[in-house]
Amino acid sequence: MTSWSPGRLVTARVKQDVNQWNVNKCWDESGSWDAFYLRAWISQCIAERCQPELNSATHVDTSFLNGKEHQCVQDFVWENFQIDQHKPREVAATFSNLKTRKDGRIDVTNDNYKSRMRRSERQTVIATTSTGREYNTRAYGVKGKKTTLGAFDRRVSDDIQSIRVVGRQDPSNSERLADSLLLCVLQGKKTFQKSPFIRLFWFPNWKKFSPPPDSAASREDTVQKVLDSARLNASQEEVVRKAQTNERILIVHGTGKTTTIAAISRIWDLHDCPVWITAHSNVAVKNIALSLHKRQVDFKILVSKEFYEEWHEHMYAAVQDNLIRSDELPASGVAMERLIVAN
Repeated sequence: MTSWSPGRLVTARVKQDVNQWNVNKCWDESGSWDAFYLRAWISQCIAERCQPELNSATHVDTSFLNGKEHQCVQDFVWENFQIDQHKPREVAATFSNLKTRKDGRIDVTNDNYKSRMRRSERQTVIATTSTGREYNTRAYGVKGKKTTLGAFDRRVSDDIQSIRVVGRQDPSNSERLADSLLLCVLQGKKTFQKSPFIRLFWFPNWKKFSPPPDSAASREDTVQKVLDSARLNASQEEVVRKAQTNERILIVHGTGKTTTIAAISRIWDLHDCPVWITAHSNVAVKNIALSLHKRQVDFKILVSKEFYEEWHEHMYAAVQDNLIRSDELPASGVAMERLIVAN
């Protein structure tokens, strides 16, 4: 179940005509005492109207967590909070076209992917006219480069000179999953020690990398062939060889990381060892995919529809046959496996 924003919950259970953005803003202004008191009051109002749900809900209980797990939870929450605090609260939108639709709403063509207007319950869109007058609305839908805003008077929409977006973005899918994992841990439904990613960094008992049981000489011959074809320098070659050991974590700093990752993936691929590769941006993942394609490594690349459609199709022309869009992912696990392993 997708969690609701505070504004949406208040609208559904307390007062229908409430300004949702003002309610959500109380949770966004974490450093304000006024916002803190309002959060407490709003939470009490919601609780009074949600007694059946509260009575049936699984309660949070941290008494079963050991010291290491408590520290993990603390750092998990604090680091996510710090990341959120550094996100911008106001962004100027760059756009090239405004078109009023028959229903009165406005279609805006965004010029920049990073500053594009996205649908969000936690943000308000402020349009400014040539006279400096401001009008508030929301983004109701996004498709490719186009964002649909709420309706204005025709005279206003024809005179819009600038647009800015104020407030926090809705959580991404990965942020929602992280929040869900944290809640399940606090409720005792899951444990951090069974989360492979968290276990890798926090809890030392981790399975060792074990290539198929072929001879050591054969493995070394395969590794050397990949190293020769990749034309790696000495430091890159050292990293590739380290990746074949039982080291749990490798930190590689400097240039040539994409080439090194491709070489490691090529070796694991030849030994039928699957590997998942992630990076901090879509562009970084795309660069790795191009390197894998160049070295004839079998792979699939997952790209979000939002990033791909109308914005960056050209970036993936060379790896089109390996590409899976996020909106094309099947619900069935069997179908997903067939999609990923299909040649």
